[in-house]
Amino acid sequence: MSSVFHNNFPDYQVSLNVQIPIRNRSAQADNQRAILFQHQLEAQLQLLKNSALLDVRNTYIALTQDRARSMPPARLANCSSRRLIAEAEKVPEQITSGRR
Repeated sequence: MSSVFHNNFPDYQVSLNVQIPIRNRSAQADNQRAILFQHQLEAQLQLLKNSALLDVRNTYIALTQDRARSMPPARLANCSSRRLIAEAEKVPEQITSGRR
C-alpha cells in the first residue's frame, strides 16, 4: 500500500502502433475513380461538341434550302448553271493532280 501513496510502481508500459500501407489500395482506388470520372466528363464534352456541330450543320442546310425555295426561278437557274460550270472546271484539275 505504501507504493500507491509514494507513486512507486515497478512496471511501466509504453505502446507504439505504426501502420504502413504497402500497396495503399484505398489511394489507388480513389485515383482510378478520379480517372474514370475524368474520362466520363471528357466523353460528355465531346458529345456536347458533336451535338452543337450537328445543330449548326442542320441549321445551315435548312437556311440554304429556304433560300433556294424563296429564290425566283430565273435566278435559281443562273446560280445552278454557274455552279455547274465551276464544277466542270474543277474536274480536269482533279484528274491531272490525282485528287478526287
